[in-house]
Amino acid sequence: MKNKKNWDQYNTRQITDIEKAKLAIKQDITLYIQLSDEIKNSRELALFLVEKDALFIRFIPEHFKDDKEIAILAVSKNIFSFLDISDRLKDDFTVIKAAVKNDTRALKKIDNKYANNKELALISLSANSPHMTLYSSEILDIIGDGTLEDKAQRLIKAISSDSLAKSLSASLDEKINIKKTKI
Repeated sequence: MKNKKNWDQYNTRQITDIEKAKLAIKQDITLYIQLSDEIKNSRELALFLVEKDALFIRFIPEHFKDDKEIAILAVSKNIFSFLDISDRLKDDFTVIKAAVKNDTRALKKIDNKYANNKELALISLSANSPHMTLYSSEILDIIGDGTLEDKAQRLIKAISSDSLAKSLSASLDEKINIKKTKI
């Protein structure tokens, strides 16, 4: 390509314009590492870099690793980027769902408190690449044997039952509190 700038001979530390930085990264993503800290501190550039290659999240400034939008983008493109997001976001259910939706092996990386989460199991089953060995014994008992569709239906029923139970419990709690305030 004739019009491609030879970024290797260009001092990438002198790039102060986001668009020029994007052009350099388009040609060679590794040039990001050579950019000045000032330009690397651009959220727009961090999003661009992660969109181009999710594993490059490890090179962006730490505060962007705690940016929910950037984390979701990264884990939805490459599950291994989950290792480089902030600990706070590793425990964020929305980020976890995006990771599991992308690759069910994310179930290995998440906190054990989500081991019995039926919604995550359903997302995993829906991905048509379930790793049954990653499910808790409670989830395995619910889904049982059969086709993926049968297993998904059983999980949907269990989720519906849980939602109904929570709703009834909340309603009862509310009635009890109303009676207590009248007394």
